[in-house]
Amino acid sequence: MSTHLRPCSLARERAPQAITLDLDLPDIDGWTVLEQLKADPRTRHIPVQVICSTGPSPRALRLGALGALPKLTPRERLVESLADTRRFL
Repeated sequence: MSTHLRPCSLARERAPQAITLDLDLPDIDGWTVLEQLKADPRTRHIPVQVICSTGPSPRALRLGALGALPKLTPRERLVESLADTRRFL
């Protein structure tokens, strides 16, 4: 199986309630993972919170992410983001 299919396969197998996705993955393009998750009818409903070194990304929201945070996010904002995800669920 291709490395690029593995994250979506894992999401289908494990059926998580939510996903936190680092867009700066070392071995696969995080944008590709997000696009695949949102294109698959079996995973598109899963809320995805993306973490990006360049900061909040309108592109992530356009692709269907629930939210986008910079890697250096204050603890209070992370707690708020998790609360937003819980409310969404």
